Amino acid sequence: SLSREQFIKDFCKGQARYCSSILVNALLALGYSYSSQHIGTKDTQGTYPSGDEFFAESQRLLDAEENHHTLTTIQALSIMSLRQLSCGRDSESHHYSAQSIRLAIEMGLQRPDRTADNDEFSVKNATFWGAFALHHAWAVTSHSLPCCSSTFTARLPPKPATFLDAEDALWVPYTDENHPPTSREILIFYTKYLSWYDLLSDVLRLGHTSTPAVLFTHMYYHFAVLLLFRPFVTLSIPGSNILPRDVCFEAANNISALLHSYSALHTLQRIPSFVPTLLFATSIMHLSVKPNLSPPIRRIRVTYCYPSKLQASLNGLWPTWVK
Repeated sequence: SLSREQFIKDFCKGQARYCSSILVNALLALGYSYSSQHIGTKDTQGTYPSGDEFFAESQRLLDAEENHHTLTTIQALSIMSLRQLSCGRDSESHHYSAQSIRLAIEMGLQRPDRTADNDEFSVKNATFWGAFALHHAWAVTSHSLPCCSSTFTARLPPKPATFLDAEDALWVPYTDENHPPTSREILIFYTKYLSWYDLLSDVLRLGHTSTPAVLFTHMYYHFAVLLLFRPFVTLSIPGSNILPRDVCFEAANNISALLHSYSALHTLQRIPSFVPTLLFATSIMHLSVKPNLSPPIRRIRVTYCYPSKLQASLNGLWPTWVK
Protein backbone atom coordinates (compact mmCIF):
# COMPACT_ATOMS: atom_id res chain seq x y z
CA SER A 1 0.00 0.00 0.00
CA LEU A 2 3.00 2.31 -0.05
CA SER A 3 5.68 3.18 -2.57
CA ARG A 4 8.95 1.96 -1.08
CA GLU A 5 11.25 4.34 -2.97
CA GLN A 6 9.47 7.52 -1.91
CA PHE A 7 8.97 6.29 1.65
CA ILE A 8 12.66 5.44 2.15
CA LYS A 9 13.75 8.74 0.62
CA ASP A 10 11.58 10.82 2.96
CA PHE A 11 12.42 8.60 5.94
CA CYS A 12 16.15 9.20 5.45
CA LYS A 13 15.68 12.94 4.92
CA GLY A 14 13.25 13.36 7.81
CA GLN A 15 10.56 14.73 5.51
CA ALA A 16 6.87 14.14 6.14
CA ARG A 17 5.41 14.10 2.63
CA TYR A 18 5.50 10.31 2.20
CA CYS A 19 6.60 9.31 5.70
CA SER A 20 4.97 9.84 9.10
CA SER A 21 5.34 8.64 12.67
CA ILE A 22 2.06 6.74 12.41
CA LEU A 23 3.26 4.87 9.34
CA VAL A 24 6.70 4.11 10.75
CA ASN A 25 5.26 2.69 13.98
CA ALA A 26 2.72 0.62 12.02
CA LEU A 27 5.51 -0.82 9.86
CA LEU A 28 7.61 -1.64 12.92
CA ALA A 29 4.63 -3.35 14.56
CA LEU A 30 4.10 -5.51 11.48
CA GLY A 31 7.82 -6.05 10.98
CA TYR A 32 8.29 -7.56 14.43
CA SER A 33 5.81 -10.26 13.47
CA TYR A 34 8.38 -11.45 10.94
CA SER A 35 11.36 -11.08 13.25
CA SER A 36 13.05 -13.84 15.22
CA GLN A 37 14.65 -11.26 17.53
CA HIS A 38 13.35 -11.48 21.09
CA ILE A 39 12.39 -8.12 22.54
CA GLY A 40 10.81 -7.22 25.84
CA THR A 41 7.48 -5.52 26.35
CA LYS A 42 5.48 -4.82 29.45
CA ASP A 43 3.48 -8.01 28.83
CA THR A 44 5.98 -10.50 27.41
CA GLN A 45 9.10 -9.41 29.31
CA GLY A 46 11.32 -10.58 26.48
CA THR A 47 9.78 -14.04 26.05
CA TYR A 48 8.33 -13.56 22.57
CA PRO A 49 8.86 -11.06 19.76
CA SER A 50 6.05 -8.52 19.76
CA GLY A 51 5.14 -5.27 18.10
CA ASP A 52 2.49 -4.35 20.65
CA GLU A 53 4.21 -1.18 21.82
CA PHE A 54 4.76 0.07 18.28
CA PHE A 55 1.14 -0.71 17.41
CA ALA A 56 -0.12 1.07 20.52
CA GLU A 57 1.95 4.13 19.63
CA SER A 58 0.61 4.10 16.09
CA GLN A 59 -2.94 3.92 17.45
CA ARG A 60 -2.23 6.76 19.91
CA LEU A 61 -0.93 8.98 17.13
CA LEU A 62 -3.93 8.08 14.99
CA ASP A 63 -6.33 9.05 17.77
CA ALA A 64 -4.54 12.38 18.23
CA GLU A 65 -4.47 13.21 14.52
CA GLU A 66 -6.92 15.94 13.56
CA ASN A 67 -6.97 15.31 9.82
CA HIS A 68 -6.93 11.69 8.69
CA HIS A 69 -7.07 12.55 4.99
CA THR A 70 -3.40 11.97 4.22
CA LEU A 71 -1.66 9.34 2.13
CA THR A 72 0.48 8.15 5.03
CA THR A 73 -2.53 7.64 7.30
CA ILE A 74 -4.28 5.55 4.65
CA GLN A 75 -1.11 3.51 4.24
CA ALA A 76 -0.73 3.12 8.01
CA LEU A 77 -4.30 1.84 8.36
CA SER A 78 -3.65 -0.84 5.75
CA ILE A 79 -0.46 -1.88 7.53
CA MET A 80 -2.27 -1.92 10.88
CA SER A 81 -4.92 -4.14 9.30
CA LEU A 82 -2.28 -6.63 8.18
CA ARG A 83 -0.63 -6.56 11.58
CA GLN A 84 -3.85 -7.34 13.44
CA LEU A 85 -4.67 -10.07 10.95
CA SER A 86 -1.27 -11.65 11.56
CA CYS A 87 -2.10 -11.72 15.29
CA GLY A 88 -5.44 -13.43 14.70
CA ARG A 89 -7.54 -10.33 15.43
CA ASP A 90 -9.78 -10.59 12.38
CA SER A 91 -12.49 -8.11 13.38
CA GLU A 92 -9.97 -5.37 14.12
CA SER A 93 -8.11 -6.10 10.89
CA HIS A 94 -11.35 -5.82 8.93
CA HIS A 95 -12.11 -2.52 10.66
CA TYR A 96 -8.76 -0.90 9.81
CA SER A 97 -8.99 -2.12 6.23
CA ALA A 98 -12.45 -0.58 5.85
CA GLN A 99 -11.26 2.76 7.23
CA SER A 100 -8.32 2.76 4.85
CA ILE A 101 -10.43 2.34 1.70
CA ARG A 102 -13.03 4.83 2.94
CA LEU A 103 -10.40 7.52 3.37
CA ALA A 104 -8.92 6.69 -0.03
CA ILE A 105 -12.33 7.14 -1.67
CA GLU A 106 -13.03 10.35 0.26
CA MET A 107 -9.69 11.76 -0.91
CA GLY A 108 -10.57 10.84 -4.48
CA LEU A 109 -7.54 8.61 -4.98
CA GLN A 110 -9.58 6.47 -7.38
CA ARG A 111 -9.65 9.40 -9.80
CA PRO A 112 -6.56 10.26 -11.90
CA ASP A 113 -4.80 13.46 -10.82
CA ARG A 114 -3.34 15.12 -13.90
CA THR A 115 -1.60 17.78 -11.81
CA ALA A 116 0.46 15.28 -9.78
CA ASP A 117 4.16 14.79 -10.47
CA ASN A 118 5.58 11.31 -11.07
CA ASP A 119 6.35 10.63 -7.41
CA GLU A 120 2.93 11.74 -6.22
CA PHE A 121 1.17 9.79 -8.98
CA SER A 122 3.10 6.64 -8.05
CA VAL A 123 2.40 6.98 -4.33
CA LYS A 124 -1.31 7.72 -4.85
CA ASN A 125 -1.68 4.70 -7.11
CA ALA A 126 0.11 2.40 -4.69
CA THR A 127 -1.92 3.75 -1.77
CA PHE A 128 -5.30 3.35 -3.44
CA TRP A 129 -4.74 -0.08 -4.93
CA GLY A 130 -3.18 -1.38 -1.74
CA ALA A 131 -6.22 -0.30 0.27
CA PHE A 132 -8.59 -1.50 -2.45
CA ALA A 133 -7.02 -4.96 -2.78
CA LEU A 134 -6.84 -5.51 0.98
CA HIS A 135 -10.42 -4.45 1.63
CA HIS A 136 -11.79 -6.55 -1.21
CA ALA A 137 -9.75 -9.54 -0.07
CA TRP A 138 -11.47 -9.14 3.29
CA ALA A 139 -14.86 -8.83 1.56
CA VAL A 140 -14.28 -12.12 -0.28
CA THR A 141 -13.01 -13.88 2.83
CA SER A 142 -15.83 -12.72 5.10
CA HIS A 143 -18.66 -13.00 2.53
CA SER A 144 -19.46 -9.30 2.97
CA LEU A 145 -19.98 -6.38 0.65
CA PRO A 146 -17.15 -3.86 0.24
CA CYS A 147 -17.84 -0.83 2.41
CA CYS A 148 -16.94 2.65 1.18
CA SER A 149 -19.04 5.04 3.23
CA SER A 150 -17.86 8.50 4.30
CA THR A 151 -17.93 7.73 8.02
CA PHE A 152 -14.60 7.46 9.79
CA THR A 153 -13.72 6.78 13.38
CA ALA A 154 -10.30 5.91 14.69
CA ARG A 155 -11.77 3.73 17.43
CA LEU A 156 -13.55 0.43 16.97
CA PRO A 157 -17.33 0.90 16.87
CA PRO A 158 -19.55 -0.97 19.35
CA LYS A 159 -20.78 -4.38 18.28
CA PRO A 160 -24.17 -4.22 16.54
CA ALA A 161 -27.22 -5.46 18.39
CA THR A 162 -28.65 -8.85 17.46
CA PHE A 163 -31.76 -8.63 15.29
CA LEU A 164 -33.87 -11.73 15.81
CA ASP A 165 -35.70 -11.35 12.50
CA ALA A 166 -32.42 -11.34 10.63
CA GLU A 167 -31.05 -14.23 12.68
CA ASP A 168 -34.14 -16.37 12.04
CA ALA A 169 -34.37 -15.57 8.33
CA LEU A 170 -33.37 -18.23 5.81
CA TRP A 171 -29.80 -17.61 4.63
CA VAL A 172 -29.10 -17.50 0.90
CA PRO A 173 -25.89 -16.45 -0.86
CA TYR A 174 -25.98 -12.76 -1.72
CA THR A 175 -26.77 -11.77 -5.31
CA ASP A 176 -27.47 -8.38 -6.85
CA GLU A 177 -31.18 -9.18 -7.30
CA ASN A 178 -31.51 -10.79 -3.88
CA HIS A 179 -32.27 -14.21 -5.40
CA PRO A 180 -30.31 -17.41 -4.88
CA PRO A 181 -27.88 -18.02 -7.76
CA THR A 182 -28.87 -20.66 -10.28
CA SER A 183 -26.69 -23.63 -11.16
CA ARG A 184 -26.11 -22.08 -14.57
CA GLU A 185 -24.78 -18.88 -12.98
CA ILE A 186 -22.45 -20.87 -10.73
CA LEU A 187 -21.04 -22.72 -13.73
CA ILE A 188 -20.60 -19.45 -15.64
CA PHE A 189 -18.54 -18.02 -12.77
CA TYR A 190 -16.55 -21.22 -12.53
CA THR A 191 -15.81 -21.06 -16.25
CA LYS A 192 -14.57 -17.49 -15.81
CA TYR A 193 -12.30 -18.63 -12.98
CA LEU A 194 -10.87 -21.42 -15.12
CA SER A 195 -10.34 -19.07 -18.06
CA TRP A 196 -8.52 -16.56 -15.86
CA TYR A 197 -6.31 -19.33 -14.50
CA ASP A 198 -5.51 -20.65 -17.99
CA LEU A 199 -4.51 -17.16 -19.16
CA LEU A 200 -1.97 -16.54 -16.39
CA SER A 201 1.30 -15.20 -17.71
CA ASP A 202 4.33 -17.49 -17.63
CA VAL A 203 5.91 -15.61 -14.72
CA LEU A 204 2.89 -16.51 -12.55
CA ARG A 205 2.68 -20.17 -13.52
CA LEU A 206 3.83 -22.93 -11.23
CA GLY A 207 6.92 -24.61 -12.60
CA HIS A 208 8.31 -21.39 -14.03
CA THR A 209 8.79 -19.77 -10.64
CA SER A 210 8.02 -20.63 -7.02
CA THR A 211 8.40 -17.31 -5.25
CA PRO A 212 6.23 -16.68 -2.17
CA ALA A 213 4.02 -14.28 -4.14
CA VAL A 214 3.37 -16.83 -6.90
CA LEU A 215 2.57 -19.64 -4.47
CA PHE A 216 0.18 -17.39 -2.53
CA THR A 217 -1.52 -16.27 -5.77
CA HIS A 218 -2.31 -19.89 -6.58
CA MET A 219 -3.49 -20.56 -3.03
CA TYR A 220 -5.80 -17.56 -3.20
CA TYR A 221 -7.19 -18.71 -6.56
CA HIS A 222 -8.11 -22.13 -5.18
CA PHE A 223 -9.56 -20.41 -2.11
CA ALA A 224 -11.85 -18.37 -4.41
CA VAL A 225 -13.00 -21.60 -6.08
CA LEU A 226 -13.64 -23.11 -2.65
CA LEU A 227 -15.76 -20.12 -1.63
CA LEU A 228 -17.76 -20.30 -4.87
CA PHE A 229 -18.87 -23.90 -4.35
CA ARG A 230 -18.80 -24.20 -0.55
CA PRO A 231 -22.46 -23.16 0.02
CA PHE A 232 -23.52 -25.96 -2.35
CA VAL A 233 -21.20 -28.70 -1.12
CA THR A 234 -24.08 -31.08 -0.33
CA LEU A 235 -25.86 -30.48 -3.64
CA SER A 236 -25.43 -31.65 -7.22
CA ILE A 237 -25.72 -29.61 -10.41
CA PRO A 238 -28.36 -31.01 -12.80
CA GLY A 239 -27.06 -31.68 -16.29
CA SER A 240 -23.41 -31.32 -15.26
CA ASN A 241 -20.69 -33.75 -14.28
CA ILE A 242 -19.27 -31.17 -11.87
CA LEU A 243 -19.89 -32.03 -8.22
CA PRO A 244 -19.47 -29.08 -5.81
CA ARG A 245 -18.25 -31.49 -3.13
CA ASP A 246 -15.46 -32.81 -5.33
CA VAL A 247 -14.49 -29.33 -6.57
CA CYS A 248 -14.29 -28.07 -2.98
CA PHE A 249 -12.18 -31.00 -1.87
CA GLU A 250 -9.84 -30.61 -4.84
CA ALA A 251 -9.46 -26.88 -4.10
CA ALA A 252 -8.73 -27.59 -0.44
CA ASN A 253 -6.26 -30.29 -1.43
CA ASN A 254 -4.48 -27.89 -3.81
CA ILE A 255 -4.20 -25.25 -1.09
CA SER A 256 -2.70 -27.84 1.25
CA ALA A 257 -0.19 -28.99 -1.36
CA LEU A 258 0.80 -25.41 -2.16
CA LEU A 259 1.30 -24.68 1.52
CA HIS A 260 3.47 -27.77 1.81
CA SER A 261 5.60 -26.45 -1.07
CA TYR A 262 5.70 -23.00 0.52
CA SER A 263 6.87 -24.48 3.81
CA ALA A 264 9.55 -26.59 2.13
CA LEU A 265 10.89 -23.74 -0.01
CA HIS A 266 10.50 -20.67 2.19
CA THR A 267 9.53 -21.96 5.69
CA LEU A 268 6.43 -20.73 7.52
CA GLN A 269 8.20 -18.05 9.52
CA ARG A 270 7.26 -15.30 7.07
CA ILE A 271 3.93 -15.86 5.34
CA PRO A 272 1.15 -13.67 3.91
CA SER A 273 -1.30 -12.62 6.61
CA PHE A 274 -4.26 -14.36 4.97
CA VAL A 275 -2.66 -17.82 5.01
CA PRO A 276 -4.11 -18.79 8.44
CA THR A 277 -7.60 -17.92 7.13
CA LEU A 278 -7.03 -20.15 4.10
CA LEU A 279 -5.75 -22.91 6.37
CA PHE A 280 -8.82 -22.92 8.60
CA ALA A 281 -11.17 -22.94 5.59
CA THR A 282 -9.20 -25.84 4.12
CA SER A 283 -9.31 -27.80 7.37
CA ILE A 284 -13.05 -27.31 7.77
CA MET A 285 -13.65 -28.40 4.18
CA HIS A 286 -11.60 -31.57 4.59
CA LEU A 287 -13.53 -32.46 7.74
CA SER A 288 -16.91 -31.78 6.15
CA VAL A 289 -16.41 -33.71 2.91
CA LYS A 290 -14.14 -36.58 3.98
CA PRO A 291 -16.90 -38.91 5.28
CA ASN A 292 -18.80 -38.71 1.99
CA LEU A 293 -15.99 -38.83 -0.55
CA SER A 294 -16.58 -40.69 -3.78
CA PRO A 295 -14.08 -43.54 -4.37
CA PRO A 296 -11.87 -41.67 -6.89
CA ILE A 297 -11.52 -38.68 -4.59
CA ARG A 298 -10.96 -40.89 -1.54
CA ARG A 299 -7.72 -42.13 -3.08
CA ILE A 300 -6.31 -38.64 -3.56
CA ARG A 301 -3.32 -38.12 -1.25
CA VAL A 302 -3.72 -35.06 0.90
CA THR A 303 -0.21 -33.91 1.67
CA TYR A 304 -0.80 -31.29 4.32
CA CYS A 305 -4.41 -30.84 5.24
CA TYR A 306 -5.98 -32.54 8.23
CA PRO A 307 -6.35 -30.70 11.49
CA SER A 308 -3.45 -32.32 13.32
CA LYS A 309 -1.00 -31.28 10.60
CA LEU A 310 -2.63 -27.88 10.20
CA GLN A 311 -2.39 -27.25 13.91
CA ALA A 312 1.25 -28.28 13.90
CA SER A 313 1.98 -25.79 11.14
CA LEU A 314 0.00 -23.02 12.80
CA ASN A 315 1.93 -23.42 16.04
CA GLY A 316 5.01 -22.06 14.32
CA LEU A 317 3.42 -19.34 12.23
CA TRP A 318 3.27 -16.42 14.63
CA PRO A 319 4.94 -16.53 18.04
CA THR A 320 2.65 -13.73 19.20
CA TRP A 321 -0.33 -16.11 19.07
CA VAL A 322 1.09 -17.98 22.05
CA LYS A 323 0.54 -15.02 24.36
